Amino acid sequence: MVPGIAINPGTSVENVYEMLRIVKKVLVMSVNPGNAGQMYLPYVGKKITKLLALKEDMDFEIYWDGACSADKILEFAPKGVKGFVLGTTLLFGRGKPYGETLQAIRELRF
Repeated sequence: MVPGIAINPGTSVENVYEMLRIVKKVLVMSVNPGNAGQMYLPYVGKKITKLLALKEDMDFEIYWDGACSADKILEFAPKGVKGFVLGTTLLFGRGKPYGETLQAIRELRF
């Protein structure tokens, strides 16, 4: 097992700062959990930037969940976000087989 935490949009980095020393994974929610298809909350990008500045020193990985679009992957993967949970924004409802959609996502270039 690997210890981790999820941070809701309303939870600040400062509120979980001490926990960052003991976890290996941090899942950042960029929308309020519970409903698919929500809009991205722009202030979450600043929260991820703060976490990216801490991740090497505190030894954790960052993951993104919610309103994850191709432009967000292209922006934040090169900065160090390790993984992205895909749903309505990028994966579902594209009108083509999931295999094709996943292949296009895998071919995103950073």
